[in-house]
Amino acid sequence: MTNFLTLGPNFSIYCSNHILLPSLQRWTRSTLNDDSNLTIESSKSSQSSLSTLRHLCGLTADLVVDNIQLLNYDSNGHDLSESTLLGINLMLKQSLLVFIECLNGEYHESLAKLSCACIR
Repeated sequence: MTNFLTLGPNFSIYCSNHILLPSLQRWTRSTLNDDSNLTIESSKSSQSSLSTLRHLCGLTADLVVDNIQLLNYDSNGHDLSESTLLGINLMLKQSLLVFIECLNGEYHESLAKLSCACIR
């Protein structure tokens, strides 16, 4: 007999809080510390890295919004807005901190514009 492990919303929130968002924050900070990523004339690898970072920021914002929307209702359609899952507030707070940090003004302009859109 095979046992299947069903991963629920808590696992998604845990992975976002402890893997995805800290990694995204480290990456944005390393981009800030590396001045070559901020210049327009930077190499193709830096531009590719910036493009990948922008893509990850957009997907992260989409994941956070999807988690919040999906977790408002259970499988029977009952409203769960009063009973928040453990970690959802931390996920929202961490993602907002990353996007606000990107708006610092020291990052590349395209990353700052994207983070502003993600906040909205």
